[in-house]
Amino acid sequence: MLSAGAGVAVAWATAGSLGVALEVAYANRTQYDPTDSARAMDRAMKLGFALSLGVPLIAQLLPGWGPSAPLVVVGAAAAILGLAVRGWAMRVLGRRYTLTPQAQRASHYLCTAGPYRWVRHPGYLGLLLQFIGMGMMLSPYAALIGSLPVVLLTAARLAGEEKLLVSEFGDEYEDYRRRVRWRLLPCLY
Repeated sequence: MLSAGAGVAVAWATAGSLGVALEVAYANRTQYDPTDSARAMDRAMKLGFALSLGVPLIAQLLPGWGPSAPLVVVGAAAAILGLAVRGWAMRVLGRRYTLTPQAQRASHYLCTAGPYRWVRHPGYLGLLLQFIGMGMMLSPYAALIGSLPVVLLTAARLAGEEKLLVSEFGDEYEDYRRRVRWRLLPCLY
């Protein structure tokens, strides 16, 4: 039987490993033409995600900042939901999914199926749920603090990605934007 701490560690490591496995399974490694600003945003996002996990990892060592059983369960559920949403979005995009937003030359069309019927960027929603959930498993209060930079960076990245999609798809994307109002989270953003 695992101790509570060991169980949290196993759940946390499993969520992280599944996220990496999704990326390996679905990411199209062909680089088309990412801009310098897209590459810079990638670096900033990676730093933000490292903070979203690093802050709770360190904070759990401080008295009173460790995990609490109910919030570990909520965090695990959020991480699982995030992995499911992200995996679904990646699967719907198929070979067109890339880690870095970029103009694509072949087989590119506007995806409006699957989770893209409800939000325009479900992959980012899944990623945020996964990382915030993983942070909550370690230290719920620190997860909120540590996730703030990645939430703000994601909002900035979405703005850039929306511009890219408008430039690629024009009126078709504008129509999609009118039909699917929410960028990331229904009824909020």
